[in-house]
Amino acid sequence: MPKSLSVYEFASVEQIFDFQKVNFEESHSRAVAYQLQQLHIKGLPKLKHIWNKDAQTELSFESLQEVDVFNCLRRKDLFPASVARSLLQLVQLNVDRCGKLEEIVAKEGEAKAAVRFSFSKVTSVGFNELPQLRTFYPGVHSSKWLALKELEIVDSDKIELLASELFSFQENNESHIDTLAQQPLFLVDKETLF
Repeated sequence: MPKSLSVYEFASVEQIFDFQKVNFEESHSRAVAYQLQQLHIKGLPKLKHIWNKDAQTELSFESLQEVDVFNCLRRKDLFPASVARSLLQLVQLNVDRCGKLEEIVAKEGEAKAAVRFSFSKVTSVGFNELPQLRTFYPGVHSSKWLALKELEIVDSDKIELLASELFSFQENNESHIDTLAQQPLFLVDKETLF
């Protein structure tokens, strides 16, 4: 697989990676890692899936450092949760003008506990002109953004950006996880605000 992949201006492309046709038995493992470092997608108005995968296999894109998605109007989500958890080297994430995008990470199955994401190397996040974007992940989750220096959110009015009260409510009421309101993009520890 190449280190960089750019897919630009193809009106009929509906899917970029089709892992259902790959023979994962040959890998002798339930986890398959790819060395892709940069992914640039632009002008794919019919794009339905970036990753289409076999549910029995964990896909790992742990070398992926840069993701730019621009003007892909049919996407509802960007990453499956299993791919998002593997993004250990991600530095930059930019999503622009994806009119149907509602969440960055899609929920896979029924999570019984809070899902944890760690983006310890991400320094820059940009979400621009995403009128339907509501949340980072639709279920109860935690995320770490230890190196984040730049956050740009423009014309994405449906997303709640910050909250500090929900996390303590979560810890005390784990049996009511399914009844929680949608989480904001970032949960902020009160101690880090001052």
